[in-house]
Amino acid sequence: MEEKENGQGKQASISSDLQNSQTDWFRYSGKKIVKLRKEYRNYVGAIYIPENVISIDKEAFSGCKGLTSITIPDGVKSIGDSAFSDCESLTKIIMPDGVISIGFGAFSQCIHLTNIPIPNSVTRIGDYAFSGCKGLTSVAIPDGVTSIGKSAFEDCTGLSSITIPNSVISIGEAAFKMCSSLSNLKIGSGVTRIGERAFQNCSSLKTITIPKRMRSIGAEAFQGCASLIEVINLSWLRLQITAGSHDNGWVAYYAKEVHIGYSQSQIVNRNGYQFYTCKGIHYLIGCVRPETALTLPSAYHGEPYQIYRAFCGCKGLTRITIPDGVTSIGEAAFWGCENLTSITIPNSVTSIGNAAFEGCSSLTNITMPESVTSIGAGAFRFCTGLTSITISNNVANIDDGAFQFCSCLTSIMIPTSVTSIGNYAFEGCRKLTSITIPDSVTNTGDDVFRDCTGLTSITIGNSVMNIGNSAFKGCSNLTNITMPESVISIGDAAFFNCTSLLSIVIPDGEASIGDDAFYGCDNLLSITIPDSVTRIGRSAFSGCTKRTNIAFKGTKAQWCAISKGRHWDEYLSRSYDDSRFDEYKKIHFTITCADGEIPQNES
Repeated sequence: MEEKENGQGKQASISSDLQNSQTDWFRYSGKKIVKLRKEYRNYVGAIYIPENVISIDKEAFSGCKGLTSITIPDGVKSIGDSAFSDCESLTKIIMPDGVISIGFGAFSQCIHLTNIPIPNSVTRIGDYAFSGCKGLTSVAIPDGVTSIGKSAFEDCTGLSSITIPNSVISIGEAAFKMCSSLSNLKIGSGVTRIGERAFQNCSSLKTITIPKRMRSIGAEAFQGCASLIEVINLSWLRLQITAGSHDNGWVAYYAKEVHIGYSQSQIVNRNGYQFYTCKGIHYLIGCVRPETALTLPSAYHGEPYQIYRAFCGCKGLTRITIPDGVTSIGEAAFWGCENLTSITIPNSVTSIGNAAFEGCSSLTNITMPESVTSIGAGAFRFCTGLTSITISNNVANIDDGAFQFCSCLTSIMIPTSVTSIGNYAFEGCRKLTSITIPDSVTNTGDDVFRDCTGLTSITIGNSVMNIGNSAFKGCSNLTNITMPESVISIGDAAFFNCTSLLSIVIPDGEASIGDDAFYGCDNLLSITIPDSVTRIGRSAFSGCTKRTNIAFKGTKAQWCAISKGRHWDEYLSRSYDDSRFDEYKKIHFTITCADGEIPQNES
């Protein structure tokens, strides 16, 4: 009996007979295993590499989907490229000291591998060595490793903790990219270079210490690390917190502050809640408590606090009570909490930040207290179970995409406090049937009600001046719209493919009708255009194939003076005969002016 040791603790004893029990299962080249023989490639269970083997060739076990564990004997020095790639049932590796090289993609896509005992003898972890090992939760990289290769641990989405030893000098390009659960990262003092995209989209990372010897951080190394609230800089690199700055691989792009010259993190764990204080403001930034239903602390050090990305991606969270004392539900506070069914928002909350509840698909209703004055971009985007919401009467702006793709939302009351509705605010709210935009609103964005296919009528308030590009595009059941005299322009594709629209009255004062504004409104029978219009855009009424009546309030001379874009009154006739080309054909409009009709060919 022999007891193996791999630098990560002692392994179970393996008998020599067992280690050599499968000797004839392999093809060899000298003392190198070239391939697992064809008749054993579908074998389900453990495999033992014979004792006299010194190397495992490239792709030797690649795609052996039944392989559950592998025992590598003393004497093996190298594991070849893709040697065990795509062994999707592999859960255990016994690897001895003596292995020096782990090749390109050696264990890539071993999706059920939970632990990797990397021997102390290894000096380099090869490119893609463990990429896509989604079951990994932690890795101990031994002292002696000097470099971590390109994409070595990319897309290890279960990896939550990693310690990079002082022996490592460089971290390769995309080495830990898309390790979305990585929250605990310690970078050794010997690291001088972090490659491009090395930690890109490590969205759970909250703090990082840049070691003293660091000389370069590659482009986009920390792009997408949106929870990276704290940077401790011990190096000579100058890290600036500048909105939109991509310097030093975005490392400080998301930070609240950069600490220079000391190594103590300001993140405090109190009863399982992680708090961070910056410039006198307290933030709840994380939670490590096991409960699925939570009542948050009423205060931190006796003072109010804000919630910032604290529960981002917490799929197990089902119910949460926010106490008085919380002043803001900040950026991505509950992003992706797809099983959250109930939330209580107190009167102390004044703002709901960008993407605060994005993807909370199990929420069915929300009551917003009167204290709330702002709703951030994408705040409720993809809340696909939300059927109703009450907006505070003190909200001034509904930001871009605030309720985008809330596909079950049947009604919403926009309060008279609102002055602006952002781009995409209600796009894809397919069950909305009617909307009233109050007189307080002066500006509505592009695509604001795009693809609201259940919308049948809309009333636009008397202060709206512009109807944005694609504002009602694809609202295929919209039959009635009331536009006020305040409207002076209709954007490009504003009513594109509103196939149920029967008539439209463009208000006096309107100057411009955008390109494709009413394209494809093939049931439009009546259009009233004021004499204030000076431009009709390209393909503005293209595809309005009914015998539509245009009533122009000005004279024939004024009509002829209007600038009209190409194909404004034509439709594309598609031919299925290969001998003919598609062509535009005139729509049979009747144009009636104040002083008579205009023949079609003179319009």
